[in-house]
Amino acid sequence: MSEPYRIRSAETWDAARLAYLDGCSADEVCGRFDLGLSAFRKRAKAEGWRRADQAEAEPFDDADAAADNGDDLPDMDDQALADLARRRMGVAARRGAVTEALRWARLRDFALRQMRDQQRLSARLAAPDPDDPPPPLPQPVEKQRENAVAILARARADLQKVHKVHSNSGEAPRLNRTERRRLKRMKKQTGPP
Repeated sequence: MSEPYRIRSAETWDAARLAYLDGCSADEVCGRFDLGLSAFRKRAKAEGWRRADQAEAEPFDDADAAADNGDDLPDMDDQALADLARRRMGVAARRGAVTEALRWARLRDFALRQMRDQQRLSARLAAPDPDDPPPPLPQPVEKQRENAVAILARARADLQKVHKVHSNSGEAPRLNRTERRRLKRMKKQTGPP
């Protein structure tokens, strides 16, 4: 079913005209002032306040504008830009402007990519030089290494005892299943004698 016919006051149309001439799109103006898009376009054409009907503006010189204001636009870091793009993307998506939402999404992705690249670069610059000697190990790690070396030495000594028994007697010692498994584990841990 079609929407009902809407009559708007002259003040509403004046406010819509000013907003449109200030740079808002026709869709935004119609959404803000609850106007029909076709009625808006007909009135803009009839009254001559379409952008195409306006006199051509003088070219904009960026250097002159910066000199007039005394400063340029403020810089925005990548995180702030990503947040702004995410908010604008949400607004555009709620309005149903899919193309505009995708544009904001691309800008957000670009800002996030810039942040990741900057983090990788700073991590690469902060990495130690491979030619530098490694830092000394903390005391607890050195103690753990000494304990591990002592355990391995004891295990190798046990294996040598078993090998002596095998080599001195002409026959192989009779080991039960548990001892054979223990010896096999020890050989795996310590390697060849």
